[in-house]
Amino acid sequence: MGLKGKILIAGLGNPLMGDDGAGVAVARALKKKGLPPGVNVLEGEMDGLSLLERAEGFDLVIVVDAADMKLEPGEWRAFELKPGLLKDELGISAHQFGLGEALRLAEKLGWELPPIKIYGIQPERIGFTGKLQLSGAVAKAVRAVVEALRQELEALRSPNLSLIHISEPTRPY
Repeated sequence: MGLKGKILIAGLGNPLMGDDGAGVAVARALKKKGLPPGVNVLEGEMDGLSLLERAEGFDLVIVVDAADMKLEPGEWRAFELKPGLLKDELGISAHQFGLGEALRLAEKLGWELPPIKIYGIQPERIGFTGKLQLSGAVAKAVRAVVEALRQELEALRSPNLSLIHISEPTRPY
């Protein structure tokens, strides 16, 4: 049975920091192309606790972000996020939680969270650019992830498909 509820797509990152803006670029492209009813998109920098707070009331949360996964620049992965899957972040401020830490805290507090799916894009370069300026490999990955998300959203609304579809690892085109 397909998903009938509300979906939150969070395009995370800083668009002024090169490839770190990949998630924001995906969010903006999805908004520009139009989305089905019940799909909400937010973009920008956000700590893990803030994201989990915003997830309340949604039936599925999809996070898109640049992520150093030790892959080739522009490669991307999609996977269901579970507590303990993300390794500990180091050197964070006491005022900000990464998504991994926020998930561990939510689990300890017994919070009920919707399923969370991550689309991670391997950056090539991250550094101040002053504008949304992605490397060529990451720009191609953004287009591929936008298309993958549009297909996934269509599939999720189909009455014959399951809630979460985990993509096979994908190389840039």
